[in-house]
Amino acid sequence: MSNLLPRRKLWGVLAVSMILFIGMSHGATKASVVFAKQAKSKGEITLGVTPPGGEMQQITITIVEKMNAKQVAAAVAKELSFALSEVLKVEQNGAKVKLKPVEKKATFEIRIVNQTVQGISVTIQ
Repeated sequence: MSNLLPRRKLWGVLAVSMILFIGMSHGATKASVVFAKQAKSKGEITLGVTPPGGEMQQITITIVEKMNAKQVAAAVAKELSFALSEVLKVEQNGAKVKLKPVEKKATFEIRIVNQTVQGISVTIQ
């Protein structure tokens, strides 16, 4: 039994590493930010977006306690549209925010920089 503990820790580290890796979009021509569950606390979600031909911008969205996934997606879509409408098309569909460059075949990157709100699940696809 004691031999399993180090393996469990290793698998936990690998699982967290994979989640962080999956949470980054390198050179994407499209991406989606998907939300699930409900906010159990107030807090913030900070996304790092590197638009085509630009520098990374950190966009912070304030989330209020008890916001559901669709409401969080709407708040994120609004902030991303405001900050990046010249270079990215932003479209909300339920609890999902879809991103595409304005210029065809251009690439961009998006990642989760920080999340202080409890309860909401954020995934980048």
